[in-house]
Amino acid sequence: VAVRPDGDQVCSADLTGQLYFWDPQDGTLEGTIEGRKDIMGGRRRDDAREARNATHSLAFTSLCYSADGKCILAGGNSKYVCIYHIQQRVLLKRFEITNNLSLDGILTYLNSKNMTEAGPLALIDDDDGGSGSDKEDFKDNSLPGAKRSDFSKRKTPLVARTKCVKFSPDGRQWAAASTEGLMIYSLDQNLYFDPQDLDMEVTPENAEILLEEKQYAKALVMALRLNEQKLLKKMAETVPMGEILSVVSSIPIHYIERILVLIGEGINSSPHLQFYLTWVQTILTIHGKSLEKNSMKMLSTLRSVHKALSTKYSSISSICQDNSYTLRYLTKQKVVQNVGSSVSMGSNKESKTKKVDQGGGEEQSSLEKNKNRKRKPQQNE
Repeated sequence: VAVRPDGDQVCSADLTGQLYFWDPQDGTLEGTIEGRKDIMGGRRRDDAREARNATHSLAFTSLCYSADGKCILAGGNSKYVCIYHIQQRVLLKRFEITNNLSLDGILTYLNSKNMTEAGPLALIDDDDGGSGSDKEDFKDNSLPGAKRSDFSKRKTPLVARTKCVKFSPDGRQWAAASTEGLMIYSLDQNLYFDPQDLDMEVTPENAEILLEEKQYAKALVMALRLNEQKLLKKMAETVPMGEILSVVSSIPIHYIERILVLIGEGINSSPHLQFYLTWVQTILTIHGKSLEKNSMKMLSTLRSVHKALSTKYSSISSICQDNSYTLRYLTKQKVVQNVGSSVSMGSNKESKTKKVDQGGGEEQSSLEKNKNRKRKPQQNE
């Protein structure tokens, strides 16, 4: 039995593989999911029936709702764990928790060579009762200090099953406690720590020294090996625009996916849009063929980068469309100011020419008066 996080629905499972959804307020049945065929596991060694007709692996023993209450996780006495969509009543995905053939209940069909009239060979005691065989049976071959016995000598083999399943609070991970141990499945593909390429020289201090020496490619690769997000972001954003081409060309192809994840996060949070767009364009130009070949493996990363770019484009385009009339008005005002200044300059020139003309006329009139004055005394004489 499992209760939805908001408390408005209860899910129960029975021995026939059915999931029932109830309203806790009225006690009415809201719907059912047929999960018998989805959880159908393998055939055990002592089963007289086929796997599809077996009854031990056709029931869910553990249920868990997702955080939003839209999906439910179910596991049981089988090697499969199923996720269902509650409203649509469909199977979203079925996970196989193990392929270990040493466990019982993995194979769908048993080998007929191992079947006899007395039963499976693995379950028949071949002890002939001799004294030598008794000594061998009672002989202890375990290592000194070992607390566990040899599992290969078990009379009853372990059965593949899932005892408990749980969703994480954010809904991006879920865990299953199975025969193989604790298994965690996640939508996030980032590695938090990868010690494969580490050595004594790969340290944050050496990465800072390489960055000061302007060896950007080596500094970025060292940050990728350390896989520290702050250091990796610092190394990537310190690379000059002109050095991005040489840095991308020297980065190994297996690091490109992590660079794209960093770029997708940077486009959403950083104001340096042109810088990250240059990174994307350079990576697609240099490693485009390899990305196309491995597109299915890197599908989630490529989708995150595409989503970040489309979101940023829609936000910028909406801002430009809202301010288009303001931009037109400002540009027209600039043109009007330029025209007004040219007109004022032309009027100033005309006024200056008029003044010059007036000044020239006054000078001419004064010269004529002087000439007339000189002529008058001659006439009097």
